[in-house]
Amino acid sequence: MRNAAFLIVLAAFFYSHASLAQYQFIAPLPGSTDHNPDRNIIIRDGNLMDAAIVNRKNLFSIHGSLSGIHDFDIVLCRDQRTILLNPLTAFTEGETVTVNIGNGLQRLDGTAAPAYTFHFSIHRKYDTGEMSRINAARAEQWEQEFGNQVMGTGNEKSGDNAGTSLPPFYITTNTNPSPGEIFFHNYNFYGYETYHHCIITNNGDSIYSSGANNIGWDFKINKNGYLTMYRNFPPKFESFDSSFIQIGSYLTKNGYLTDIHEFQIFPDGHYYLQAYSNTFMDLSVYDPSYNKNALITGLVIQKFDKDKNLLFEWRSIDHIPVIEAPHAYFGNPTIDYVHGNAIEEDLDGNIIISCRHLDQVNKLDVNTGNFIWRLGGVKNEFTLLNDSIWFTYQHDVRQLPDGHITLFDNGNFHADQCSYAREYALDVVNKTATLVWSYKHPDVNGKHVYGSALGSVQRLSNGNSFINWGGILPGKDFPNLTEVTPEGEIVWEMKLKDKYNDVIYRAHKYEWNPCARTLSSKMKAKDITATSANLEWHDANGATAYKLQHREVGTTQWSNKTIDDGSSAKLLKNLEPATTYEWHVQTICSNGVTSPYTDMATFTTLPQKQAATALTIASTVYPNPAKDVVHIALEDGIQQNISVQLQNLLGVVLYQDVFIASVSGNLLTLPVKDFPAGIYCLLLKSGNTESAMKIVIE
Repeated sequence: MRNAAFLIVLAAFFYSHASLAQYQFIAPLPGSTDHNPDRNIIIRDGNLMDAAIVNRKNLFSIHGSLSGIHDFDIVLCRDQRTILLNPLTAFTEGETVTVNIGNGLQRLDGTAAPAYTFHFSIHRKYDTGEMSRINAARAEQWEQEFGNQVMGTGNEKSGDNAGTSLPPFYITTNTNPSPGEIFFHNYNFYGYETYHHCIITNNGDSIYSSGANNIGWDFKINKNGYLTMYRNFPPKFESFDSSFIQIGSYLTKNGYLTDIHEFQIFPDGHYYLQAYSNTFMDLSVYDPSYNKNALITGLVIQKFDKDKNLLFEWRSIDHIPVIEAPHAYFGNPTIDYVHGNAIEEDLDGNIIISCRHLDQVNKLDVNTGNFIWRLGGVKNEFTLLNDSIWFTYQHDVRQLPDGHITLFDNGNFHADQCSYAREYALDVVNKTATLVWSYKHPDVNGKHVYGSALGSVQRLSNGNSFINWGGILPGKDFPNLTEVTPEGEIVWEMKLKDKYNDVIYRAHKYEWNPCARTLSSKMKAKDITATSANLEWHDANGATAYKLQHREVGTTQWSNKTIDDGSSAKLLKNLEPATTYEWHVQTICSNGVTSPYTDMATFTTLPQKQAATALTIASTVYPNPAKDVVHIALEDGIQQNISVQLQNLLGVVLYQDVFIASVSGNLLTLPVKDFPAGIYCLLLKSGNTESAMKIVIE
């Protein structure tokens, strides 16, 4: 019975992959089942496509066996190879979907892409009990690895460490560690509110700390240089600049909830996320004692471009039989058979993934979805050299510049439970995996240091390794974070206080020289006149200069100014009266990095200063209304005496004086701060010329 079942599964896989021969990549995989109603179609020929031809809707059709014909949008992604068909309405549960690619689809070189028809199916409608099982399975899987967090729904228990600036910890060793700052997120495994995402120095000084009960997992500087972390309610990853201002959010598509385990984003904007799928399956085809309606949790990996277009989707259920899980009990009602927890982009652009519950690391071709190699587990292709024990239930697989891989070997199924940091050299031609470095912490109180879940290993620039021991047991006096030399000497170590049973998912160390943008809330425009404004902003960390841009609202041309005199202010002149301007500031740092621009701020110049009735004497009088003084700008060439009077509305002279223009210059100043608020008449007389104007004193 077991062998027959294997043959059925293998035949299905062979048919599915053979049907793709005409195209490089298609998702959903032709013939695949149990897709969500809300999903798109990905088609990649592998050649540059003719955009004008691709956008012809009559070349494609999408038909649901229950829902009928679906209208859709077409997107040719920026790689010019990947075509997305995005249905405008969801599919119906339980139906088969047929996608047709007609004749006439052309490549940029003028050759024709083949006509092709394929099918996939949407999962059946789940009853109330099955939906409850799906929700309960997700909560159970979360709790098994991340503790009693209730997945950020607001039901967390309150602890006396909530909201404090830093978690209590001890630095037990600090002897010449590598330079840099430590990034980590701690939380209480039993659900108390002791959450922090933190940056500390080697000495334990706080650079940054913030506490929130549903954000912070995998707090790190991502591959694109920005801070990222996971928010578990609602589930998504968020990115922040070095001023901790949110600048982006990232979610999986096609009806899948964004998983906590991995987010990798690169300088060109492409990124990877993962999710978990749900499939009800009769496992008794393998063995009569197995569950007849098991809920199978599978792994989903998605790759996006910078436009957030989904380029690639891979589901384990289409490629890996459930029976491969070496430690699963197939009589259970719920089986998380893969449990992906890391995605690493290889030097060739393909990806290496960690499949914890398979005891396996796999490399996938992101152009085709096919396996390139499989390391460890039931389908291992490599011979292990320099060691006799494979890793089990591993986390955080990463690739080094020389092509070696590191991982955190949790060691759940070692005969003697113990966790290790490991490094392997892979010969993918001869299929050998050589253990070139391994670290086991010295026993603590006679016990092996063992983290049953979580954990990470980071190779630092000086060759040291920075290790997070993951889900260590409380009360064992085990360290949480350790930095060791290549020879295994501990040069830095930190332990969270046992009282709170805190753990850390991943931790990282970076030499962080941020170029922060100034705070938008501190941007001000002061001393505004009709033609000038003084702009001020808050000093930013690491700034050596600032770039200021301003323009009239509604126009497109920026005026650019660089401020490199050590100040954080700029006086703008020659502005237009009664005009609204917008402006923002960018930080320029000494390391050549520039920050993003601040949010936009605006200001409006004052109206044109009121002109005198006799322009032969005064050209403008300002400000009007006035508080302290009134300025009288004389016409050029005025050389004679100017008689000035200020009268109230009854004609009573309240002030008078005589100015000699040649001595006073072309700007006269009249003090008015001692006069009551109201309307006055200003009289100017020079020889036989007189002018009068109304001014308001506030």
